Amino acid sequence: MRMASELLEMHNGGKHTILADFPPDFPQEYVTQFGKRFNVVTRDQINSDESMQAEQIVGAIYFPTGASTVSRDYLAKFPNLKVFSLFSVGYGFLDLDAFRERGIRVFTLGDIQSEDLADWVLGVMVMVSRRLFEVNQQYKQDTLGFYQDKLWPFLGKQVSGSTLGIVGMGSIGYQVALKAKAFRMKILYHNRKARSREDELSVGAEFIPKFHEMLPLVDFLVVCCPLSQATCNLIDKREFDMMKPTAVLINVARGKIVNTAALVAALENQTIAAAGLDVTDPEPLPNGHSLLNMPNVFITPHVGASTVTTRDRSVEVCINSILAGIDGRSTETELDIELITGNRQGDI
Repeated sequence: MRMASELLEMHNGGKHTILADFPPDFPQEYVTQFGKRFNVVTRDQINSDESMQAEQIVGAIYFPTGASTVSRDYLAKFPNLKVFSLFSVGYGFLDLDAFRERGIRVFTLGDIQSEDLADWVLGVMVMVSRRLFEVNQQYKQDTLGFYQDKLWPFLGKQVSGSTLGIVGMGSIGYQVALKAKAFRMKILYHNRKARSREDELSVGAEFIPKFHEMLPLVDFLVVCCPLSQATCNLIDKREFDMMKPTAVLINVARGKIVNTAALVAALENQTIAAAGLDVTDPEPLPNGHSLLNMPNVFITPHVGASTVTTRDRSVEVCINSILAGIDGRSTETELDIELITGNRQGDI
């Protein structure tokens, strides 16, 4: 006897049925690409005809938001779900134990965003350090007056030759180091373990085993590590107090890695000089939040990897991940859930 999912696939012209709640601003051309390969349904459609639609779902594309969470109860709604493809690199909002118990395979975008995020980091590093955003705003308000009496107070810091500290030397951190090398920066990094000697020599990076020993040394601290129990509030008041008063914090990882209240206090008290943030806690920040009103803070709404090139590739990765998962094939972007959840020994 054929399973319900097999009968549904025949009914849908041989296309697998997947769940995808596209963001409101998701380009229609991408929606069309998914529609060519799959029978796409949304949660609204399922809610209107749950008994029929839920059993059809064999795959899902998930677009995380700041409040995302995928629980055991969420998965229970889809009895034939085989593969879960994230339109993101992070996966901290998933109940991986529930996925493991169900045997549902999880795919991310892998390191596809690394270069774009590194570009963002270097661009913000220059803009914040040189105070270019502040200068731009002041000049637009009063062009002549700026030349007469505002030029000198807005002098910034030189980036070339300064010291960079990277927290998390994975794919993103390494791309940051590669680009920072062009600025002749001294590159320090803290990671769970040192990169290979060859990797270090390629970018001129030095491994600092103890995180707190790196903090007083850096002019820029770039956060690239994953969010976990160990890294939640990794940077708090104690850490800010160890940094130079001229230091700049840049976070492209996850908002919860930096304690927001401690960051606000450090900026207000001039414990550090400035911050560049692509992620925040909470996300998004509420209107009127202190960080939004500080001239020495540059914030973007989690768009550090949002380029046309990467979005095009992300759609292709998601499509290929779902097809691979359903067909029993693996890709480099699949999570090793057994290893991550501690049910198999290994080095993570």
